[in-house]
Amino acid sequence: MKKYKYYARQGAPFKNDDAQEIGRFINNIKKKTTKNILKKIEKTPDHVIHDYIEWDDTVAGEKYRLQQVRNIVNHVDVKIIDNGSHEPVRAFYSVVEDSGKTNEKSYVQVDVAFDDDDKKSQIISRAKHELKNWRDRYKVYRELQDVVSVIEPFIT
Repeated sequence: MKKYKYYARQGAPFKNDDAQEIGRFINNIKKKTTKNILKKIEKTPDHVIHDYIEWDDTVAGEKYRLQQVRNIVNHVDVKIIDNGSHEPVRAFYSVVEDSGKTNEKSYVQVDVAFDDDDKKSQIISRAKHELKNWRDRYKVYRELQDVVSVIEPFIT
């Protein structure tokens, strides 16, 4: 029988100490759709994973609407005519406006983000983090080794 050791990836909404139990819980679900996982969590209130779900419908409804707004904003592209751009790019980026003060994220237009060194640095840092995550997720596939090796110098 295979043994698995589960860990919390950076930014996970749960503690690394809980990762093993959560990983096993999810792994033991036969059909791992989001709905099925949620149903199993709902039926298992004593499991640690249950504590990481918002069960108050008022709060959860607000969080869902906020997620819908994020989804909308994250899917708006723009073509900036003034700079001769030929391809649409992402229109808004999520950044921390006043680093160190409130740490509250907000969206800024792409041209504003790239004209501000702090905002630009945040976006580039996030891009490198996403590349690292992509590499870590797919490095086990021989078919993608060429891409993985090209990415490597950009994330170190």
